[in-house]
Amino acid sequence: MKQTYETGLQGESTAEAYLHDQLGMKCLERRYKTRSGEIDQIMLDKKTIVFVEVKTRLTGQPGQGLMSVTEEKQRRIARAAVIYLM
Repeated sequence: MKQTYETGLQGESTAEAYLHDQLGMKCLERRYKTRSGEIDQIMLDKKTIVFVEVKTRLTGQPGQGLMSVTEEKQRRIARAAVIYLM
């Protein structure tokens, strides 16, 4: 479990660095938690708030983590995003 958690944190750090350094986004929040769910990162892209879910995989092809973001996970992220915006 510890290795998985640390891998996830490293993935979030790598994603944030990429979004900031390559795309110019600014980090507003990390690991934003509500009763409804958690958002890994909340970034600002010029005037747009972007809610980021990071899935880190040690094996497989890039983009395969997308398949693990289920409809239920999307609903939890959306509820947490609404709370953040309020």
